[in-house]
Amino acid sequence: MKKIILFLAVLLFNQAFGFDYNSFCSTNVPKKTLGGETLSALGINSINRKIVQKELTKAVNKEINQKSKVRIDTFFGTNILNGEFSYLNIQARSANYKNYSLSDLNIETFCPYNKVDYKDKELFFLEPMVLKYSLKITQNDLDSMINSSNYKKILENVNNDKVLSSLIKVNNPRVEIKDDKLAFKYEITPLPFVSKKPFDVAFKANLKVEDNKLALCDFDLNSIKANYDKFLPFINLLNPMNYNIKINKNTKAELKVENVRIKDSIINLDGFVLVPKSI
Repeated sequence: MKKIILFLAVLLFNQAFGFDYNSFCSTNVPKKTLGGETLSALGINSINRKIVQKELTKAVNKEINQKSKVRIDTFFGTNILNGEFSYLNIQARSANYKNYSLSDLNIETFCPYNKVDYKDKELFFLEPMVLKYSLKITQNDLDSMINSSNYKKILENVNNDKVLSSLIKVNNPRVEIKDDKLAFKYEITPLPFVSKKPFDVAFKANLKVEDNKLALCDFDLNSIKANYDKFLPFINLLNPMNYNIKINKNTKAELKVENVRIKDSIINLDGFVLVPKSI
């Protein structure tokens, strides 16, 4: 009966998210050892857990440039110093990760078994890991994204595009969270034979999840009703929330967005991060 219930739960979970995150988890299980059981019985593992938790907190604080709250749960009968743990939770009211400011960041492990190695202030993943996250993006967070070197590079790529650069240059980006949408404003500099003066273009767009990534949708140009679907590929080139993540030296971590909602001038996001074994 328990197996049937577990099967149905897994089936419903996969249907809800459209991706089998369980399949990415390690199939290993913790191995109890006499030494580990002795350490657990004597309470030494509890002390070691607190030491590891303290070191992890330092590493996380360094990564996000802010203070965080870290909790780690371990297996009974195994030594936490081996890097094995059952659950990890990280909370931060604010974070600055790779020039991106985020608010109310919450990260927790999804897999029941996790194993890492921490050497020379570097984190190595000895087993694949799935992290479940939720966060908020405020106007201040969005401003930091627009002013970041990452977004400047996005604009450079647009302005260096062979087709687009022969027609216009896009500068001075401004993005606001307004009326539960994103309000964009750019200064467009056309080629001299088109116009001698730069002009502003303003439009609104909503956010949606497409292939587990954030995409702009419901394009609205100054309330002029028309079918703007043909322009969306170009508009999405200017999306400030298209980015890749890097966890320490593990560059293959994959960010998947499951849900996005703009409410009360705040962008709410949640999803998963797939972290493969470190090479």
